[in-house]
Amino acid sequence: MRPFFFSILASMFFCEGFSQDASKGILSYLDAQRTKYDSMAATIWKWAEPGYMEEKTTSLMQ
Repeated sequence: MRPFFFSILASMFFCEGFSQDASKGILSYLDAQRTKYDSMAATIWKWAEPGYMEEKTTSLMQ
């Protein structure tokens, strides 16, 4: 039973290293695009379209 738990624990630590590298890449991409997303969010909040009728919002996001 111990080898099983050890292998589970070891695989968790092994996979954690890969996920941290991936999350750093994602966070750096989002930081680089921050001004774009900030202005997009401000514009969407100004329009205030009702749910399921967001024509301007969807055209902006494409």
